[in-house]
Amino acid sequence: MPNKFVDAAGVTKIHRLVQEDIDTAVATKQDVIDDLQEIRENAADVVNKQDTINDLETIRSGAAEGATAVQPEDIVWASEMDIHKLFHLIPNKGDIISFDAFGDGTQKRFRVIKIEDNIATLMSLDNSVSSKYNNTDTRVQFDDGNSYQQYTDGVLDLMMNNTYYNSLSQKTQAAIIATDKIQSCYSLTAGQDSLADFNILSSNGTTYAYNRVTQKAIGTRVCSALDMDDIKEYFNLSIGDIINYQQLLETFFEQTATLDKYIWTRSASNDGPSAFCIFGYFGILGTNDATNNNIIYPTFKINLFKIDFTIEGGNN
Repeated sequence: MPNKFVDAAGVTKIHRLVQEDIDTAVATKQDVIDDLQEIRENAADVVNKQDTINDLETIRSGAAEGATAVQPEDIVWASEMDIHKLFHLIPNKGDIISFDAFGDGTQKRFRVIKIEDNIATLMSLDNSVSSKYNNTDTRVQFDDGNSYQQYTDGVLDLMMNNTYYNSLSQKTQAAIIATDKIQSCYSLTAGQDSLADFNILSSNGTTYAYNRVTQKAIGTRVCSALDMDDIKEYFNLSIGDIINYQQLLETFFEQTATLDKYIWTRSASNDGPSAFCIFGYFGILGTNDATNNNIIYPTFKINLFKIDFTIEGGNN
């Protein structure tokens, strides 16, 4: 079955057509759902989105035949979101989607970090761009009164929120939702800790424990680096939980073998002039000097109804 055979505009039209079915009392809700499911099951025979829309228009025109008429007020019809879900246009957390983010015709790949209805948090998987975290060791006071590496208005922050965002197409920018962000600060110690916020088993057999020390509000962002809090939420980690390096590598590097690459997070370390990176070398979250160049994975919240995308993999 194709990953996607109706775009966002097509789904909107589908929703309008079936809503008109109900408004004119020519079909019950179940009648229309059954018809839609039949089209979905035969999706391999659907050539393009217009074929699907034409089929739905045919269903609508013939819906009165054999349909049980009901009054519109008796029916609570499915939302546009339900239509998207029926046609597998809403990805799951962990899925990879592709769309023309920059308006140049090139399909860019993003992993879904979080999904709630049609609002997704996407993380770029383009590892070709790198940046420093800061040009110099730059610290700022956090909520615990201590000073740690500053994200706000630093090199990495400006690269994400300004340079990267401004390079996106107007269509993509219009779909992105500005979000209030915090910067967390974590500690890292060798050895598994059942009371730690979470643990990671590295490729060399050592387990590392991570504890959240404090945080700092950084204001509203359209694009930013992932925070350690985001990674913890993505893996559904609770106190004492442990994941292995292969899970981390698969998520961020799309392979389970270690590699000599590092991706910045926005989280500060409580130890020295450093911030946390996703380490491909050991498959852990490790600290790195803020003046080093590492891969950046811009992350943003976006309304999926406003972009045309395809879903990779088997979760469609």
